[in-house]
Amino acid sequence: KSESENYRKQLGITSGNDPLPVKNDDEVKQKQQQINNDEMLSLRTTIHIREQELMALNDHCQKLGEVQAITMAELEAAKEEIAVKVAQVKQYQKQVEAYKQQLEQMLSLRTT
Repeated sequence: KSESENYRKQLGITSGNDPLPVKNDDEVKQKQQQINNDEMLSLRTTIHIREQELMALNDHCQKLGEVQAITMAELEAAKEEIAVKVAQVKQYQKQVEAYKQQLEQMLSLRTT
């Protein structure tokens, strides 16, 4: 009987009559503190990763803003170029109209 009791004690098996082993309160507190420390480290790591991601996104947004500013400047320059071309076309149209009138006058003088 004592051999089986020893075997059961080694395995941590208690019979219905044996009191359950009481864990040391300090040991429980230490394990809980270690769990808390591990969770805190995990959260800090996650926060650090998120900060890095935010910094990368911020850099990307800044670059997009720079690209947008350049694009807007290019668009403004293109609008000015178009305005110049439109003015030139209008001037050419006036010249063509003037030539047309001159030709019509010349033709009307010739036919009369």
